[in-house]
Amino acid sequence: MAKEKLKIKNKNKKFKLKVKKTSFYWMYFVLGGIVILLSLFFAPFWKEISDKIPWANWYSYALGGLVAGAILLYMFTILLKKLRNKDLNKTVRIIFGVEFSLMAFFAVCCIIKAILNDNEKFAFLNACEIIGIALWLRGSVEMFNAYYYDKNSAQKYPIWYLAANIGLITFGPLIFATGIVYRATIDLIVSYVFCSIIFILGVFSCVWGGLSKPVKVKEEPINEVELVEENETKQIEQAEIKEIETEQEENSLEEKVEVIKEEIINEEERGC
Repeated sequence: MAKEKLKIKNKNKKFKLKVKKTSFYWMYFVLGGIVILLSLFFAPFWKEISDKIPWANWYSYALGGLVAGAILLYMFTILLKKLRNKDLNKTVRIIFGVEFSLMAFFAVCCIIKAILNDNEKFAFLNACEIIGIALWLRGSVEMFNAYYYDKNSAQKYPIWYLAANIGLITFGPLIFATGIVYRATIDLIVSYVFCSIIFILGVFSCVWGGLSKPVKVKEEPINEVELVEENETKQIEQAEIKEIETEQEENSLEEKVEVIKEEIINEEERGC
């Protein structure tokens, strides 16, 4: 019964978006506007309109930087953790180091390609081709890890993981070949997807800025007649309070006088 009640309560709970109100809400609008403009400038359709437009080839710069960023993210989130594993065999650790070095080389080449905008010398650095190389390397390195696997080590190596690595070795070259055949088309698709994501983030930033804008409380106009009436009523109330206090003081004095008179009369009677 208790579990059912908890489930019902969880169902009844509605999702509420908590937005912190801030006086710097305008920064979200500025950031969103810049991001939206960049998404439009990096879009590939400008090249189809005219090559004379200054930002017609900006998408190629963005694509090289995007691929380089993806490689660096892959290196420092997955490969670096693998290298830090203390249970690795020395030979496997060297192979992991070679993989890390190759991916670093590809990242540097992508950055140079983005800066120079030279697609002829760095033609092999297409997004699809880099993914194919990365998958093939990952599967190959893990196969070496399986070969040097020690049953007594803390690191586990299940059968499904071996099958997944075989799949990476198989599909990596296929993706690489697909990138070579459909290079231009894949570059355009990746560029449009990237620009769409940036555009959505810019719109979201503007919406968030509108939600985080502090709500100003409207001040009602001051009515002088009402203020005068309020002051008069306050003065009347204060006068009434003073009268009540004076009456109470007089009554207390009269009571004290009567008490003193009674005490004097009692003393006189005792003296007699």
